Amino acid sequence: MPYFERSNRMYKVFFTLSSLSLLITVIAYSLSDLQEIIQYNIVNSNHFLWTLWTVVFFVLSIFFLILGIVLRKVAQDAEDDMSSMARQIKELREALEGGSAARKKSYSDTDQH
Repeated sequence: MPYFERSNRMYKVFFTLSSLSLLITVIAYSLSDLQEIIQYNIVNSNHFLWTLWTVVFFVLSIFFLILGIVLRKVAQDAEDDMSSMARQIKELREALEGGSAARKKSYSDTDQH
C-alpha cells in the first residue's frame, strides 16, 4: 500500500489521539463533580471547569475515533480498487497477448493455403 501510506499513518495517529483524549476524559471526570453539577445545578468555577474539560475531551475522543475509522476505510477501499485495477490490467494484457498469438497463427495458416 505505498500510495496510501500517509492515510495509513494518519489513521493510526487519530486512533492514538482518540485514546489520549479518552484517557484525559477519564481523568477530568474523576476530578470533576459532574453528578453534583447535574443533580444540584452547582456552578463552582473549579468543578465547572473540570466538567467542561470532561465534555470537550469526550467529544474530541469521539471525533478522532470517527476520523480514524473513516481514514482506515478509505485506505482499504483505495487499496482494493488499486488491486482490482491491477488485476484487470493483467487480464487485459493476457487477453491481448493471447489474441495476438491466435492472430499470428491464423495468418500463418492462411499463408500456407
